[in-house]
Amino acid sequence: MKTLLLFSMFFFLLFVSSAKAEINEIWTANSSGFSNRSFTTADTVYAAGNITSASTQISLCIVTDSNSWTNGTRINDTTGGCKLVTTNGTGYFFQTLWIKPTVGSYDLIADVNNDGYYETATDYVWNLTTTGFVVTAITKPALTVATGPSTPASHSCNAENLTDCSNNVMIQIKLTADSYDDINITAISIAANGTGDDKSSISHVRLIEDVNNTGKFAVGENIYASTKYFADNGVINLNFIGGYKINKSTSVYFKIVYDFSGGSAGDTYTFQVAAVSAVGMTTGLYPTITGVPISAAVKTMSGSVTTASTTTSNATTTAATTTATATTAANTTIQPSMQNVFSDYLWIILLTVFAVGAAAAVFFILKMKKKLPARVKKEEELSYEDLMRDVK
Repeated sequence: MKTLLLFSMFFFLLFVSSAKAEINEIWTANSSGFSNRSFTTADTVYAAGNITSASTQISLCIVTDSNSWTNGTRINDTTGGCKLVTTNGTGYFFQTLWIKPTVGSYDLIADVNNDGYYETATDYVWNLTTTGFVVTAITKPALTVATGPSTPASHSCNAENLTDCSNNVMIQIKLTADSYDDINITAISIAANGTGDDKSSISHVRLIEDVNNTGKFAVGENIYASTKYFADNGVINLNFIGGYKINKSTSVYFKIVYDFSGGSAGDTYTFQVAAVSAVGMTTGLYPTITGVPISAAVKTMSGSVTTASTTTSNATTTAATTTATATTAANTTIQPSMQNVFSDYLWIILLTVFAVGAAAAVFFILKMKKKLPARVKKEEELSYEDLMRDVK
């Protein structure tokens, strides 16, 4: 009887030892601590368990899945090293274990005595006979960008009447989220092109939701961004304040609208949708974006400004030519023909001055000769009278 009792106790202890490993008192978990066996490469693997009755430091290890664990098997952690964790007073623990895990099938081991070997009497495995947990590659969300069905064709507006060039829809954009995740769009980037000066001619560039999918401007629609170019052929970001949610398996429509403040007939304006910034709302991953770049319509300025511009240009050119000729004449040596004319006039002037001077000189000399005897005579007469007066 005693032998039977000892034999029964031996099998009971063996059963308890095996059962302790089999009942999975440790487990992989989600962020709330609940058991989870399936993760993606974008997730974080957590571990939880209740394995002792007191506060104890143990090693948590992740190894390649095995269904044949035996006593004394060496523990080879695949994440770069086992993680040390201390259980609380009741033996419970909850631990962040693996951030952004790699694809594969794994087991979780609690190496209670921290010796680097699996021991059936002390250690725990999640799971001994089946796969503990799996990590699969995440499928990134996808966003498709395309011109909408109501996008405008290339067109023109009258450069003489700029009100005709306001609220000018340049493109309708269709954005489609795939079935994997909702997508939050944060910005649409466009790159300008064309012969016209985008900075000086375009006063506003607006991003407007096209709720009715008309491709036409309508009063009262939601404007999500409004800006302008800061350089000719510049690149600008049309930013969604707070983002815009596109539900999975859904398409939405937007239009980009130009307002013109200048331009001349013959100028062209266009742009490309170069990029879209977005993020998956559940996964937090940047989606795969296809379809960009797409081109907007080409806007051509029309009107009689072309003729006016040409006339002005010709007049300016003529004036400039005249000015240039005058400047050249002023800054260059007088031509020989001009020298001859100048020389002829100079001789005439010199001869005239000489003749006038000679005549004046002769007249002055003759006049002086006529006055001189009279003056001498008068002086002689006065001297004689004075002399006679003195004698008397």
